[in-house]
Amino acid sequence: MSYAPVRTHARAPWIAFLLVPLLALVGLLVPAGPATAEPDYGITVTPTTGLTDGDTIEITGTFPATITSNVGPNTGTDLVTGLYVMYCDTPTAPVGTPGGRLTGDACDSTHQLSLASGPGTMGGTPTGTVTDGTWTFTVPFTVDATTERGIFVRLYHGFNPGNLTNPYLYDQYVALEYAPGTDDPDTGDDDTDEPGTDEPEVTTPPAKTAGSLSWGISAPFRAYITGPIAGGSITTTGVTTSGSSFVFPQAGAAKLSDGTGTASFSGTVRFTGHHGALDQRLSDPQVRIDSATSGTLLARVNGGARVAFAKLALASGTKRTDASGAIRYTGVPATLTAAGADFFRGEYTTADPVSFVIGAAGATTAGTVVVASAPAPRTPAAAPPATTGITTTGELVEGGEITADADGFESGETGILAVIYSEPTVLSRELTADAAGHVRWTGALPTGLTGSHTLTFQGSVDRGAVLDIAAAITLPCTVSDASLVWGFKESFRAYIDGSIANGEWTTDGSISYDTPAFTWTGGAGGTDEDGALDVQFSGSIRFTGHEGILDTTVANPRVVIDGDRAVLLLDVHGTTQAGEPVEQAAVEFGTLDLAGVTATRDGDTVTWADIPAVLTEDGAAAFGTYPAGDALDPLTITATVGDGCGEAAPAEPSAEPGTDVEPEPAAAGWPLWATVLIALLALALVAAVTIVLVRRRRA
Repeated sequence: MSYAPVRTHARAPWIAFLLVPLLALVGLLVPAGPATAEPDYGITVTPTTGLTDGDTIEITGTFPATITSNVGPNTGTDLVTGLYVMYCDTPTAPVGTPGGRLTGDACDSTHQLSLASGPGTMGGTPTGTVTDGTWTFTVPFTVDATTERGIFVRLYHGFNPGNLTNPYLYDQYVALEYAPGTDDPDTGDDDTDEPGTDEPEVTTPPAKTAGSLSWGISAPFRAYITGPIAGGSITTTGVTTSGSSFVFPQAGAAKLSDGTGTASFSGTVRFTGHHGALDQRLSDPQVRIDSATSGTLLARVNGGARVAFAKLALASGTKRTDASGAIRYTGVPATLTAAGADFFRGEYTTADPVSFVIGAAGATTAGTVVVASAPAPRTPAAAPPATTGITTTGELVEGGEITADADGFESGETGILAVIYSEPTVLSRELTADAAGHVRWTGALPTGLTGSHTLTFQGSVDRGAVLDIAAAITLPCTVSDASLVWGFKESFRAYIDGSIANGEWTTDGSISYDTPAFTWTGGAGGTDEDGALDVQFSGSIRFTGHEGILDTTVANPRVVIDGDRAVLLLDVHGTTQAGEPVEQAAVEFGTLDLAGVTATRDGDTVTWADIPAVLTEDGAAAFGTYPAGDALDPLTITATVGDGCGEAAPAEPSAEPGTDVEPEPAAAGWPLWATVLIALLALALVAAVTIVLVRRRRA
């Protein structure tokens, strides 16, 4: 057998030679994919040269009328945007990259502009206009000829960078040039000067930059002061603010030698809260440079002598010296000393970073200003302000969940109250209307509230509905000798027992205290075979503090467990921490989380141990100290119940593999003997037929 030889492709190189220009021609004729379009934006600054202190600069910019998200959860939606227009140092990295974005101490004179159509406000003043995405405004800048600076524009913080593939796309920077220094006056006799007799040119050194210290002190402490617990305010004297920082001017000349020494600053920040029970001042900070890498921040506490308040990690900050010789430190981490921690009653161990300029003495021009305060909460009306306008769906039974809807509120309105009467009980303080002014609330009706009551929404308008609430079904099994072990809230006990409230608590009735928990005994109620529980206790705890301003009693706890829902009810009366009167019975004080709790049984005793609890809206409104959602101490409930109640019935055991299973008994309408008889007759018939067939074959 012969085999044909393998043929080689000798023409392949020539084919490739012909294909190369052909493919190139096709590339010219077939359009490529869409190129990335250049973004339609830009800024213009006039003038940019010959600038001196106090000059007025006009800044004009064009940005897209809308910016559409192309990444993240908001993909495809238009982003509401605005701008920061800033006077900043020259970027150290290319603009449009993370390193090229300028923030913080690298910028001064920040203004904010809304990109919405119509007038736009920039930090209060001045105002600009925005038309079809083009904005224009005029603003005076006090330039600093000792540094290289310019105008930097970027989207403001309300814009979420996660909504664009390149969040730095819209960053812009225009450099500025300053007028040269003024020469000596011209005497007019230049023509008579002898050659070579001109005096050398003398350059006047720039004035040293004014020194200052920028420090927010403590962000969580500021939030606490202006939050719902302290309900206070922050006041400054001789101090200005920049963003979240307090700016203290330098007081006198710094005392430095070989890179170490002190620089002192002036001014006072005062924190007040709890209706005057908290009143603390921090003033006249001083920076002591101990070495090239570390320093100490000292301050006066409540007008006393300066104490070492925080240690400064100078090596972790940024240091530079400007043309005037002023020394700038930026973003220096601060760790509280023991004295600093005492100022915050031991609640915090770190302070906000510190930035400071050691230069010339600064001017003290700021008076006393309230710079931040807690917003006044909306107060529910004493009686239902409306009885119509709300529609409800759901089960109108005590503890039942319903959904309520109403219209007519302002677009995006916040802080709308949901309140149910006869006695006003706040169900929510933070309802928000949608763009069409529609408000919806979904929640449980208070346990223990039955009969005719009025549900209301209270905001820019009032809406209501009259509800007929049915009583819950009575549980069939009796609960007796129940006990409740609960610490209430550990942080609150520590607060009452601490130096701020300087208070105490006392118990009355069937309740005792043994650190760290209160114990109620003698509870009674009902339960069922599925583990539902409704048990009532008696006895009260009275908390007092702030020299009688706080005097609140919580009493008669009731625990209701119904399926996956569990609540703790309390009577609350007296005066809150804010000094406001309160008198409410059966308030749904806490929500209990049964997800990880399994009831255990020992004879007739059933125990629900360590049930997590959080404060409800109703509880927060009645107690007036902590916001809804704050954790309460866990609860443990022990109760005596009857047989077959308080726990689910055990499942029927399944047969082990290979085990004989008893047959089901025959139905009563067909006796067993009839089945046996029919079976025997069938066997006899089969045998007879077999005998006949055999005989025929033999025949």
